[in-house]
Amino acid sequence: KELFSYESVLVTAAGHPLAKIDWLTPQDLKHETLIHYPVPKEKLDVFKHFLMPANISPNERLSEMTLMMLQLVESRKGVCVLPKWLLATLPEFQHLPTLRLGTQGLWSKLYAAIHEDAENKAYISAFIDKIKQEMQNT
Repeated sequence: KELFSYESVLVTAAGHPLAKIDWLTPQDLKHETLIHYPVPKEKLDVFKHFLMPANISPNERLSEMTLMMLQLVESRKGVCVLPKWLLATLPEFQHLPTLRLGTQGLWSKLYAAIHEDAENKAYISAFIDKIKQEMQNT
């Protein structure tokens, strides 16, 4: 079941040259170090829908933890792409500039996998409705 749509944004250190741009093209990341989770690039929207179609391959640095990723960005070790809603839950990193990827942004959908036996259970529907409501408020 679809839960919600969300925008992923590029996060930079304060004062980073890219932070002055309203929105980014794939070429803007060509010489950057992109910090990302250690999963195949084809599973990350920034690669699959933004960089790969433009044949852009920035330098890469892996991080398994979001907080470590943001600490690396803050210390000018690279940039990262994260969901905008996730950043809203981390007030200690709200000072970091975020930038739109492309003129319309990089949008994705989050889904909940539900076992067919639980699909019509009231508590499952209530849980999904609660998530949708919370995300509309974020």
